[in-house]
Amino acid sequence: MDKNWSEMNKEIRVLLSKEATLNQAIEKLTAFRADMFEQIRRIVMSYPEEAFWQMPFAGADGYHSKIESCSKGFYIPSNDGANAAKAQALYIRKHGKKEFLKVHDRLHEKYDFARSQEILGQDYMEGLRILEEN
Repeated sequence: MDKNWSEMNKEIRVLLSKEATLNQAIEKLTAFRADMFEQIRRIVMSYPEEAFWQMPFAGADGYHSKIESCSKGFYIPSNDGANAAKAQALYIRKHGKKEFLKVHDRLHEKYDFARSQEILGQDYMEGLRILEEN
């Protein structure tokens, strides 16, 4: 939090402490919120799109940074769609979301959803290979 935000926070706290200044506090909070979201938007927009799908979640306990060996959540082996989901996640990590959506559309031109998931789900590495060929 920068100095301006800190000062705004103090001012809002004072305004919130009195019923007579509650509306002012709400207006300032709304403006403060807009300012924070603008800062976040600027940060997000400064990164190339690829940065978001390439960023690992360091130390994450799950599929984020180790999809191949993950067996939690949706990737639990007993889940019928786990291998198809792994293949698709690996494709996105390697080629990006835009390319995945193009391949996904081409695959669904050939097969309905259930059949495409069945094809990709036999083995996740084979599913990845199929996605890369389409």
